[in-house]
Amino acid sequence: MSIYNFDASTDYSGKELYSFLRDADLPEYVKTAELDEGNEIKRLPKMAFADSARMIYPINSPSRVYVSNAYFMNKRADIVKLYGEDYASQLQSNIEKAAEIFEITEDLKDYNSHRNEKQAADYVENYMVDFAIDGMPTVQMYPVKTAQDLSESAEAFTQNINKFPFQIRVKSAENFVKAAEELGVDDLPDLLMKYAGMYYPDLGNLQHEIWRRGTKLTKEAHKQVYESMSKDLSNMTGLKEVMKVAEVLFEIENMEGLYDNVKVAQILGDPVDCIFTEQITKIASDLSYVEVHGDKYKLSDLTKISKDHYEEAFGDCGIDPNSPEKIADILPTMPRSDVKLLEEISGLRPI
Repeated sequence: MSIYNFDASTDYSGKELYSFLRDADLPEYVKTAELDEGNEIKRLPKMAFADSARMIYPINSPSRVYVSNAYFMNKRADIVKLYGEDYASQLQSNIEKAAEIFEITEDLKDYNSHRNEKQAADYVENYMVDFAIDGMPTVQMYPVKTAQDLSESAEAFTQNINKFPFQIRVKSAENFVKAAEELGVDDLPDLLMKYAGMYYPDLGNLQHEIWRRGTKLTKEAHKQVYESMSKDLSNMTGLKEVMKVAEVLFEIENMEGLYDNVKVAQILGDPVDCIFTEQITKIASDLSYVEVHGDKYKLSDLTKISKDHYEEAFGDCGIDPNSPEKIADILPTMPRSDVKLLEEISGLRPI
């Protein structure tokens, strides 16, 4: 999930496009337009883009103007953060001028109005960090109601994540990811995603990582715990066990005050950040299953489902039964209710 994926040219699976348009009342010229391929976009002249220098946001046809507007509206906060309000305003102006030329200004206004109303009305304010301490009032932090709230709170929480106990980090990160799914936000900080279980561990390097961190310990009892964990790695059976290893590393290092020493803390790094290094979406195609909303489905079963069944459950979401990579990339983004519908119409069952 990268905040640099600003338009269709880097949305290779089409999952962002689907999330941006799935609830909109699309004009016919958008419904019937063919999905642009990345190479096709790159062949367009510079004048065909709202940003001619970077060649992003194509605006040389009604459907491209509409789609570019959808991407821009959903990415605007990130664009402002990176390049400033002046740049974002210029992009918006160029898209709006193209809409005037193609006489689709009202269509863009309808889309933008629907998007803003949905974000404001369909999602009640929730606190991403919510926990209780014995004898103390419940702590609630980082209220979120809109996509922009979520993006800003996710950045702020990640910057301050070292101030929270380990389990609260995990639970809060999971809250952020759940809210992101509901609000259609695809850009969250990597460290937050790692705490939420969206990255796989580098098991080949885990033993070395435990040893590396153990060299900074001072208490013999703690060193023995590290040695014991290192010897028991072959018995681990899932991500939760690896996350437990990361938690033990953090707790022991915290007890020894290693994070209070700025230089040592920089050398150590966050244990979750150091251990969980592979995005699930990047390597899911190498696995025998895909995890969706807590359920696991065999890839071999998913590739047997017809494209008609996928489209009946999800609409035109871009899933290709012949492409395990697309299945692994797109399926986890689908709403739980739609996945259950796929089970009903295809006979699919979790493992």
